[in-house]
Amino acid sequence: MAEIRTAELIIEIGTEELPARMAPSGMRMMEAGFRKALKALEVDPGQVATYVTPRRLTLHVKALPVAQADKIEEKRGPSEQAAFGPDGAPTRAAEGFARSVGLTVDQLGRLETNKGTYLFAKKEVKGRPLTDFLPRVLLETIQGLRFPRSMHWGDEDVVFVRPIQWIVAIFDGTVIPLTYGDVTTGRTTWGHRFHGKGPIEVTEFTKYVADLLANGVTLDPEARTQRIREGLAALEAKTGLTVVPDEGLLLEVTHLVEHPIVLEGEFSKKYLELPRETLITSMRNHQKYFAIQDAHGKLAPRFGVVANTEAKDPAVVAKGNERVLRARLEDAMFFLLEDRKKTLDDFLPGLEGQLFMRGLGTMAEKSERISQLATALAGEVAPELQDSARRAGRLAKADLATAMVAEFAELQGVMGREYARFHGEPEAVALGIYEHYLPKGADDDLPTTDVGAFVAVADRLDTLAGTFGLGLIPTSTKDPYALRRAALGLLRILIDRGWALSLERLYGMALDGYGRSFDDPKDALVKKLVEFTGKRLKVHLAGSHATELVDAAMAPDFTGVTDVVQRVEAIEALRGRPDYEPLIIAFKRVINITKKQDLSSEVDTDLFEDAQESVLWDAFGEVSGQVDAACDAGDFPRALELLTSLKPVIDKYFDDVMVMCDDDTQRANRLATMAAIGARFMKIADFTRILA
Repeated sequence: MAEIRTAELIIEIGTEELPARMAPSGMRMMEAGFRKALKALEVDPGQVATYVTPRRLTLHVKALPVAQADKIEEKRGPSEQAAFGPDGAPTRAAEGFARSVGLTVDQLGRLETNKGTYLFAKKEVKGRPLTDFLPRVLLETIQGLRFPRSMHWGDEDVVFVRPIQWIVAIFDGTVIPLTYGDVTTGRTTWGHRFHGKGPIEVTEFTKYVADLLANGVTLDPEARTQRIREGLAALEAKTGLTVVPDEGLLLEVTHLVEHPIVLEGEFSKKYLELPRETLITSMRNHQKYFAIQDAHGKLAPRFGVVANTEAKDPAVVAKGNERVLRARLEDAMFFLLEDRKKTLDDFLPGLEGQLFMRGLGTMAEKSERISQLATALAGEVAPELQDSARRAGRLAKADLATAMVAEFAELQGVMGREYARFHGEPEAVALGIYEHYLPKGADDDLPTTDVGAFVAVADRLDTLAGTFGLGLIPTSTKDPYALRRAALGLLRILIDRGWALSLERLYGMALDGYGRSFDDPKDALVKKLVEFTGKRLKVHLAGSHATELVDAAMAPDFTGVTDVVQRVEAIEALRGRPDYEPLIIAFKRVINITKKQDLSSEVDTDLFEDAQESVLWDAFGEVSGQVDAACDAGDFPRALELLTSLKPVIDKYFDDVMVMCDDDTQRANRLATMAAIGARFMKIADFTRILA
């Protein structure tokens, strides 16, 4: 077969300004949809590159095959007996098969199988030119770009995230014909909305990139990011200050501009009285400005802004941004001064008008439940902190009723902490209010104080218990109340603090806090909650430990989260021993032999016939109490060390003693021995789940 020639493909979808948050997913979806469409045609595009700016999505393939590959098609037909009559003439079955493969009966081959001889067709099928399919490929690629909140425009039935203004589609120098909505493909693109010099004819990719650059557009997002980094570095060198690191903002701003220019702005020092987070939120979330700080981490009255145009006078642009930010900060100062006129207690009545969740009461009621639950948790772990936990839990949601948080929702917890400090609340209470929102994500910081952790755990337990009580359990595809995140946060806190608290007890306490009955009985809800949380625990631990070890450690019981972690770590440490595999095999033999057996008998030492039975039972007796004590103390490495000492005796026992003997009494007694020893192993893990 001849080698297939390749040619360059360029696709550009020109749009109104794309939302920055959707730009990265746009690139991924464009490549995935393109590859999927070609895969159906049995064409491998090789390396595919995608790019995005606020006004375009571009896909480029440097060497796309101009045709499908030739292939050999093989097909089995009717048996030879059915294909020919007694006189040797082809039957209708033979002739029909021949027609279906485009051959004559004489051209068909024979295929020998263990069931007899069959007619067989084998022929070369020429690959079709890719130009026959590319309009459909392009259409499927565009239709596959499914963004949230896509829109119609004009009188068109098609949808896209923003109105499409033009489509460039060129393969092998020729335009791919397609009309999507009211836009017909061509070879004309456009540069920057203000710096562009007019229409640009697209011929090949290298020139396309250069022409865009000459018209104020940096196509590659990574190049735009680097340009912004360099601009911020120049700003740092000029001021002797440091830009507050913010990779999320950097990514967002990259997708807001086609021609990034970094400028410096200033604001009045009086606004530095605002809490750090308030200043950064005002600059970052609302204006997309970079905050600047001194060598000690104190914010400076300056900011970095990324413009999308080359200004004749950058100072004028900076002044405009300063004016916008000033209005924002002035509002923040007003809210701050007004809020400070009240204590957090004064804001609590405002929570009575804020719904937590339909069927679960108001935020005021939730605050009371959190306070009670946090107090109970402190009572079990650190009784001396009960008063602080109660107070922090009661005030945890108070700032939701403040003017500042009403305007800047991102500051919930932050303003509660600041107002608590301002009005003289103990630092433990102030930090507890702030830290109860932590962690906000899978990799976010955890509470640094016990009080913050008590309130954070209480908040998540209350949410999980209430939503499960209403039957609002996440499905495989939907989790509208972020319950998986809540469960993961709960687990991370428990593990980090090392609190030996049972999930069953925790969820039972949380359900009791509602003071009502849900449709499902309490025990059934606790079981569902524990199983749900156990799945999150397995996923979390599997991120840093071997899955089989996690499964083994969770099999006996996983309601004690910290115990599970310690058991996994103990087994993992055991893996470093040169005799690890023989140890696991010995443990597994003990556990396996008792499975599916009647284990109702007690061990009767008077029935021991073989000396090795007594040797094993005596050795086990010496360590069993110590194993129990070590497990109760959470010292699982010690428990494993003690059980490991039994390995030589266990091996000798299996060499000398037939457990599954014919004598019913002896067999039951020996199985009881294995069950007693196996129960100690199962206090740590189900070793049968470990490959060895």
